[in-house]
Amino acid sequence: MEITTTHLGIPHTSAGINDTLTNTQIEKLLSTDPGSDIAVNVRYMPENKMMQNTGKELQFAFTVYPETQATFVGGSSQLNTYLMEHAIHQIEIARFDTSKMAAVKFTINEAGEVANVHVAESTRDKGMDTILLEAIHQMPPWQPAAYVNGTRTTQEFVFTLGNMESCLRYLFNIRRDL
Repeated sequence: MEITTTHLGIPHTSAGINDTLTNTQIEKLLSTDPGSDIAVNVRYMPENKMMQNTGKELQFAFTVYPETQATFVGGSSQLNTYLMEHAIHQIEIARFDTSKMAAVKFTINEAGEVANVHVAESTRDKGMDTILLEAIHQMPPWQPAAYVNGTRTTQEFVFTLGNMESCLRYLFNIRRDL
């Protein structure tokens, strides 16, 4: 069994001779960068009575996500109120083409601060894009995402405005809750 993890952005591969993790593999798993993929490659010989038994290989990957998601202090209703006051009410709806979708991506870092704010899909109006960017940049601190052991981690978000039936929502991996 071979495991590939990422630590400080550098991939590391460690192998064992059976299905029991080695100390090195456990060490690598524990030091994996939060939110990065862990790839597993298992080579095995099937147990059967065939004359020519050939080796098989199974590959899969997974990502460990935080136990607690980052949350806006005061909850989703407070977040909606903040966005209405600082973004939506600042935009002249007549200027916004509601058949399109605008998106601003941002990260909540380990300290709960907003970081890496950028327009992922423009409104095609620099003034509106600026309003959206400023509203996100100026958000108060959040409660950061954390793993079960209390380790805080970053989490990415996308703020969208407009047509949620747009094909672009798939580009941003936005789920439409029904």
